[in-house]
Amino acid sequence: MTYRFFTRYMNLKMKASSVSSSLVGLAISQSLILTGMLQYGMRQTAEVVNQLTSVERVLQYTTIEKEGPFDTPEDKMPALPWPDNGLIEFRNLSLIGIVGRTGAGKSSLISALFRLAPLEGNIFIDRVDTKQMGLTDLRNKISIIPQEPVLFSATLRYNLDPFNEFQDDVLWSALEENLPPRSPLLLTAWVSVLPTQAFRSGTVCLSPVLEIACLVHSHRSARPSVELKGVVSDLDFMVSDGGNNFSLGQRQLVCLARAVLRKIRSWCWMRLLQMTDSFIQDTIRQKFKHCTVLTIAHRLNTIMDSDRVLVMDAGLVVEFDHPHRLLQIPDGHFHKMVLETGPTMSLQLKDIALEAFKEKYDDVTITKL
Repeated sequence: MTYRFFTRYMNLKMKASSVSSSLVGLAISQSLILTGMLQYGMRQTAEVVNQLTSVERVLQYTTIEKEGPFDTPEDKMPALPWPDNGLIEFRNLSLIGIVGRTGAGKSSLISALFRLAPLEGNIFIDRVDTKQMGLTDLRNKISIIPQEPVLFSATLRYNLDPFNEFQDDVLWSALEENLPPRSPLLLTAWVSVLPTQAFRSGTVCLSPVLEIACLVHSHRSARPSVELKGVVSDLDFMVSDGGNNFSLGQRQLVCLARAVLRKIRSWCWMRLLQMTDSFIQDTIRQKFKHCTVLTIAHRLNTIMDSDRVLVMDAGLVVEFDHPHRLLQIPDGHFHKMVLETGPTMSLQLKDIALEAFKEKYDDVTITKL
């Protein structure tokens, strides 16, 4: 633009010799100012467009359909204690995934149970329609250990008991009972070293924590929390945003302790780290014997001893029976999934299913593949 003004000046100079040099200098200086103003105007226009995106999002939120009421009407409130049997029924639903390949709809089960997505059919828990329940009452009765466990930026006590319903002794008991005896991942010992680990490195590394946990468990009593909880207020340890100062396995164990603490009757869990998987499996079998446990499996070994396995394919239920019975179907979907794990692993999975079947049906003639 400066070049244009300068060219224009030369033309005027050639056509009219009466133009003074002062006017030419004024024109050039004003053109430079105008250039800066145009650049500033373009930057502000882009900033306005960027900020209006927030306004657009807010307007979109105003059009989203509201969730159900948080409180249950008094005439719809089930008698306490509810749920007491853990019976879950699905009616008129087409996307329920427990075991299946990618896209089978495994995540839809979680959304349906928590009413995170609108339901076209009905889900009954102990013969109570979840649609008739308030969101607060419903979600307080179901717990989940998700694929990516989330911890709040607060104390460990708050993450275990966000509603401040339990005493510290109960919280320590939940941490101690989280895993079976002699487990190297004893949560009580792990929590005890959190402040030391965090102040030294800013993060909690799994390996040194395991070493200290094993050492504590080997040289102290069977209830190390009794001796350790008076040393430091470990439950007041601050968890960083999203639990970033914990490993993924540790965050999952904290979520499991939360579920044990609340004694949830029905709860779901998803993919876990291989190292913590077996310990959590043992905890599930011991602490949730009388609960309805829905296992959304990403590894078949986690569900081979289940009472039943529901197999999904393309959004449809294709098989639903005990794992051993499903393995008797040569061309079955579940049988093919087991064979794809390899010869050695498939034999191990079949043995697990066979032993579970024997334990459940002692008086039934069993055929081993």
